[in-house]
Amino acid sequence: MSKVTHPKCGKQFANAASVGHCAVCCETFVGQGAYDKHLTRTEKGNYFHRAPAEVGLWWLDERGYWHHGTRLTEEQKAELFSKEGAA
Repeated sequence: MSKVTHPKCGKQFANAASVGHCAVCCETFVGQGAYDKHLTRTEKGNYFHRAPAEVGLWWLDERGYWHHGTRLTEEQKAELFSKEGAA
């Protein structure tokens, strides 16, 4: 899987449909739900970005990607990431 480097912050992240990097706050999220959760809409319809810990993005993996849901065990991660590398 190829990686993309964000010019503003220099962070590298996977070039994958399941990964989103916010160009404003420079955090990387796994899954659209996690990405969307860090955005808050005001009554006027404007968005602002909230820190992942503020909105309950539950854990940060070894790559620096924010996830929501149950944290995976080492065995589950090994199986999942070995499948990603094979694709």
